[in-house]
Amino acid sequence: MIKKFVPSEICLACQGCCRFKNIDSTWSVALLDSDIKRLLRHNIPPALITRDKRVALEPAKGEEYFFCSFLRRDNNSCRVYSFRPWECRLYPFLVQKKDNKTFLAVDLNCPYARSRFKTIDFNKYTLYLRLLLNSPRYLKTLKSNPHIFQEYAGTELISEINI
Repeated sequence: MIKKFVPSEICLACQGCCRFKNIDSTWSVALLDSDIKRLLRHNIPPALITRDKRVALEPAKGEEYFFCSFLRRDNNSCRVYSFRPWECRLYPFLVQKKDNKTFLAVDLNCPYARSRFKTIDFNKYTLYLRLLLNSPRYLKTLKSNPHIFQEYAGTELISEINI
């Protein structure tokens, strides 16, 4: 379990996440194998999981965006929140590939992360994440799920993860 960085009430008010400009966006949620098993155990239709192990995106009528299939647009909540995928638990932090290396990164498009960037609380949380992601359990999980490593534009690299 990953401790939360952004309080739920702030996330629910933001309306920045879970929306994508393209149906094949790099930013769409990549799923660990364990995420897929958990979603299926909770009766999530397999059609909501793409062949490349991502959450399927849905077009919005009359809008230029695509939405996560789990987003309730009427109240900006997640219908799988209690068992949401690992990348969703980690966000606004990301595991990012760059120059054949793997990094912990942060998406500063998240207003909460941007407003706390490099504060004492931010630094404490990133230390917690660095230790967690470099632990044997998480290194094993990351090694067995290389499809989750993406190269995201506009993120701030925090530290390398030695996979």
